[in-house]
Amino acid sequence: MTPSPDELRALLRRARTIAVVGLSPKPIRPSHSVARYLQRAGYRIVPVNPGHAEILGEKSYPSLTAAARDHTIDLVDVFRRMMRRATFAVLVLVLAGASRAAAQTSQQPTIVLTIGGGVITGHGLWTIDKQPLCLLNQSTGSCSGLYDTLTLSRSISPSIVLGASGTYFPWPHLGIHAEISYVGFPNDDACTARFLNPDAPDERARQMCDNLSAASGRGSAISLFVGATLRAASRRAVSPYLRGNVGFVSFSGSTTEVVGAYIDGTGAHERQIIEDLSPGGIKPMLGLATGFTSPVGSGYQFRFELRDMMTAMERLTGPANDLAVAPSANRYFHHFALILGLDVVLEKKRGRRY
Repeated sequence: MTPSPDELRALLRRARTIAVVGLSPKPIRPSHSVARYLQRAGYRIVPVNPGHAEILGEKSYPSLTAAARDHTIDLVDVFRRMMRRATFAVLVLVLAGASRAAAQTSQQPTIVLTIGGGVITGHGLWTIDKQPLCLLNQSTGSCSGLYDTLTLSRSISPSIVLGASGTYFPWPHLGIHAEISYVGFPNDDACTARFLNPDAPDERARQMCDNLSAASGRGSAISLFVGATLRAASRRAVSPYLRGNVGFVSFSGSTTEVVGAYIDGTGAHERQIIEDLSPGGIKPMLGLATGFTSPVGSGYQFRFELRDMMTAMERLTGPANDLAVAPSANRYFHHFALILGLDVVLEKKRGRRY
């Protein structure tokens, strides 16, 4: 019995995967144009044609039974040999109660596991326009009362971000996710000798400035956050989403400590220009992200994401004293990242099973 138009519309609204029996690779055939239209409308088509290995970018199966081993098929579109020149397709229900099964499948909880990486922008962190540097007495090592003046600045260079996450969707469009990421936060220091005391016995300040400007600072962090994901059209070719995150960042080094190096008659030395009494530490982080996913195979998705990681970082607010202690404060900085990833989709009915 042929379904009525209303029944066909109801079936097509619930269906996601349609097997096309007799699908031809020739664009002039009705089966080809109908299947291509279904693809563009967001349906997953499964070609059934023993004479071809692939049609319309999908693996072709020799029989409907073989196709059912790899896919959960909601509907079958049958093109019989005598109807190849017909301008319509007959949709046949292949599973008893398919409408109920399709509805149940769309409501099944889903787990999405993601690995990804990308690039993250840098930014200026702090600048001290006039940093006094007391010249040390060579015999006692104490402040001599003579000062040089330096201009110091630090910025965070662009770097990479690598992460792994898991998202649980108890509902089709709303999920809860958690992610752990490695974020590179390399320091880039600049130093200029603003004033060199003419009574100084050597130019240690200039040497330290050259050393600071030439050295590439190290820095990295581990971020851990949780949040909510709101997605649309989860079963379509492109599924856009929006995420909100909250968590923390653990820094491996200091964002305020400054150490210079110089050489004199006794060898190479390091001097603490600005000391960080509590290097490293854990800072709060807030985040927003938007992007989309697109299927790349059974149980897999490609992910494209733009992310803003608003991270609290310690920055200097003034010059250090003779004890190398400077005032500092926390401030939130925007770190924009572009992330590419691969998802593994775990479902009870589709894709990988759990």
